[in-house]
Amino acid sequence: MAFPLYVLGVTSCVGMPFVFAAVYRIFERTGLCINGFSGGYDDLHFSYVTLTTLGYGDLTPVDHCRIFSAIESIIGYFCLGILVSVGLSIYLEESEKAKAERQSELNKHMDEMFERHWKQIKSDTSQDGGGVSGKD
Repeated sequence: MAFPLYVLGVTSCVGMPFVFAAVYRIFERTGLCINGFSGGYDDLHFSYVTLTTLGYGDLTPVDHCRIFSAIESIIGYFCLGILVSVGLSIYLEESEKAKAERQSELNKHMDEMFERHWKQIKSDTSQDGGGVSGKD
């Protein structure tokens, strides 16, 4: 169950900046939205930097875009936090499975050793006539 959530989270975190970049581009066409915007992929660059909360400072939001960039930063906190927690959950789940498999193999090996030794003890006592053998 955790792995599909992880894939969904990664997809959302990778795709979310494209949505916000489109919003920034729309606002940039209607007026000033990002100081330092020179076209090209500046809106996508700004969006990824904002989502990851790096904030280089080369591009800064103004007016309405300040609200959107704040929302994107908050979404980035949640998105990255969820990715880390789900990823850790997957890792711990796999680790527990591997530990249980190793323990099962160890128990099986110990049972086999016990059976061999028990058979050896039984055969030794039956050869000795059931008594104490006097061997050291």
